[in-house]
Amino acid sequence: MCKQALPDYDERLHIKANGQNGSVESYCSASSINRTGSRLTFRNTCTSEGERFKSTVSVDIVSPDRIIWKEGKQAAVIYVRCDNGKTSSSRGDASTKAPTSFEAGSFSLSSHGYSATIVSLTDPDTTNAMMTGKVTRADAEESCQRNSTNGDGLKPKALKKCIDSAMAEEGSKSYVSKANCASRTIIPHFGGRYTVVSVTSTGSASILNSRREDIGSVTATGGPSIQDQFEKLCPLSFKKLRRS
Repeated sequence: MCKQALPDYDERLHIKANGQNGSVESYCSASSINRTGSRLTFRNTCTSEGERFKSTVSVDIVSPDRIIWKEGKQAAVIYVRCDNGKTSSSRGDASTKAPTSFEAGSFSLSSHGYSATIVSLTDPDTTNAMMTGKVTRADAEESCQRNSTNGDGLKPKALKKCIDSAMAEEGSKSYVSKANCASRTIIPHFGGRYTVVSVTSTGSASILNSRREDIGSVTATGGPSIQDQFEKLCPLSFKKLRRS
């Protein structure tokens, strides 16, 4: 989209320092903004085509030029910074260098469940890439808010109860994901072995299971989580697949 000639159709996400955000078809304003490590969470109030709606948004800051945007129960969307119609590289796209734990942020455990904050990420883009994550209170809060009724968020007492319950279940667990970036294979945190064979221009990966069946991007197969974990472990490999 950064390279698309304007004004044919401007589908870029615009974000301003005062919290205003949206596209040409929607106007949004962020409130209750919180930051924990490399993650932002906030309430977004939007107006689109005369209708007004609210949602809970979390943003993982992968690098100054790359973010992962999760809104309500929708699938995560990856955005890169655009500058005068071109992708900005002056501040270092995370896909061009090995990410640190801060830049990597977190990885998805399931489409409607928790994310895990990365506590270690070793040997990315090698045959022995590995990362470990733990569900933090910030991860639990994001999930509780996102999965609340209509994504409207929880009141303080209900939110604390939800977070405490999540931490009682997840607080002592660690999640490990491994990849051989040369062969583009990955063993996600839930086990099994998968191969990322291609990536479309829109960033959607084609993933094969051990029986060489394409699992697609259906949430029930774990496809979105596998893709998210592979991109964290093998950022350069993912980028090359997307270009091919």
